[in-house]
Amino acid sequence: MGWEWAGRLLGRVAGEEPGGEEEVRSLVEQARAEWEVARVLFEEAAEPELVDHAVHRMLAAEKRFNYLLKEARKQGVQADVLG
Repeated sequence: MGWEWAGRLLGRVAGEEPGGEEEVRSLVEQARAEWEVARVLFEEAAEPELVDHAVHRMLAAEKRFNYLLKEARKQGVQADVLG
């Protein structure tokens, strides 16, 4: 998906309106799921190299989730929608 998701969320892709509430919720939920997968990968990593990879992946997923959550709230998406 690349960085396009952030552009869509912020309405900065040329010619596009900001994503609707359903799209925002979908992006936040996807980020939450990626964070959970990264956490499980970290818990199951046995080799030092895999632990390093898992830590980086988990931190990146957490930052993405927190960013999307913050931006969704700025757009006025209701807290109950975001969980």
